[in-house]
Amino acid sequence: MRDIVIILYFMALVPAILRWPFLGILGWSVVSYMNPHQLGWTYTSSLPFAMVIALATLLGFVLQPGRKGIPVQPITVLLLVFIGYATLTTFFAVAPVAAKAKYIEFFKIMLMTFLTIPLMASRERIHALVWVIVLGIGFYGVKGGIFTVITGGEHRVWGPPASVIRDNNQLALALIMLLPLVRYLHQHTADKWIRHGLLLSMVFIAVAIIGSYSRGALLAGFACLFWLFLKSRHKVPVFGLGVVLVGVILFMMPEQWFARMQSIESYADDPSVQGRFDAWTYAWRLAEMRPLVGGGFAPNYNDALFMQLVPDAFKVRSFHSIYFETLGEHGWPGLILFLTIGLAGLITAQRIANQTRGIPHLAWAHDLASMVQVSLVGYAAGGAFLNLSNFDLYYHILILLVLIRVVIAPEINRVPAPLARRAAAARAEAEAKAAAGRPSGPAGSLAR
Repeated sequence: MRDIVIILYFMALVPAILRWPFLGILGWSVVSYMNPHQLGWTYTSSLPFAMVIALATLLGFVLQPGRKGIPVQPITVLLLVFIGYATLTTFFAVAPVAAKAKYIEFFKIMLMTFLTIPLMASRERIHALVWVIVLGIGFYGVKGGIFTVITGGEHRVWGPPASVIRDNNQLALALIMLLPLVRYLHQHTADKWIRHGLLLSMVFIAVAIIGSYSRGALLAGFACLFWLFLKSRHKVPVFGLGVVLVGVILFMMPEQWFARMQSIESYADDPSVQGRFDAWTYAWRLAEMRPLVGGGFAPNYNDALFMQLVPDAFKVRSFHSIYFETLGEHGWPGLILFLTIGLAGLITAQRIANQTRGIPHLAWAHDLASMVQVSLVGYAAGGAFLNLSNFDLYYHILILLVLIRVVIAPEINRVPAPLARRAAAARAEAEAKAAAGRPSGPAGSLAR
């Protein structure tokens, strides 16, 4: 029955996408982040729902009248350059078959990411996209948090099977990036019961991060929580969340969890950590050997080259770091591009926050940009220990900033800059005080 419901849902979605292509972005996000087809019992897990939705979205976009351009912003320009450079490095890949497969996945993500810009450029659609992302990934966070509470943290929390966040570490990073978006919805939801539900979901998501047993996520999570506290306009809920997490760790998590976290101190004796060092050494030496193009996508699929460059390695390992993964795949220029994209995201988010601060009807843009900045910090910190350089959530979050700038541009152009706004407010206040001391009637008019 569950399989039939899933199939009927997607069958109804396709014609709707052809009529309203923006629904394709939302539908594709549901498939990418929630993976509902993996929740079926039989054949739905193998059906190409993402491809069908992507094709329908592309067709609907082509048939839709109106302008279809991409705004020229630092993020969009850098992403296009990165796509071009990744295409170049794929031609020189040391593992051509694996590189081609990974490049296709990378290109699909980027195609849908860029289609998001012209199809979702309104406040309502941005809000809807954030809701879909939160519900899709948050489903596993809330479920994982409840599971951790019920089992007393005895078992790890895992992501949906056959997905990019199936691993406990990858799911934990996705949940870290998600928490600020949940906070944004909590700030901008009118219904008090939904707000209460969002606040409770933040607690369960944070507990799920702890229950993932991910050591990197623990460090990145507290860094993200601190940044979330700094960026939130109302800090009490965030502070309360931190208190709850400390309580969960101290009074609920079992000894095996503490043993896992304490292994950070004894990394020299941890085979997993040493394997990561081997992979990072491989990435560094590969970039030294091929500084301009690296090894192309998935260079660690070339076992012979891996063992040649790291002869002391016990076995071939994945990179387990977005930075070394990018360095090994695309060389130094690729890593510089990747870092510049992240930096551009942080700067753009801060710029939006500065431009919209103190403007009541743009408070949503201020808060969303601030929370996106927190998500980017979480990705930068947690990604240091994970293979998620091609994570679609990261690029979707970057595109949220592009969308915000597109939507608020007409408003910002009509509103003075922050310094001018403050000066105008000061002048108005001074004039009001002066007017209060003037005589009324004709004498007062002459004085003005």
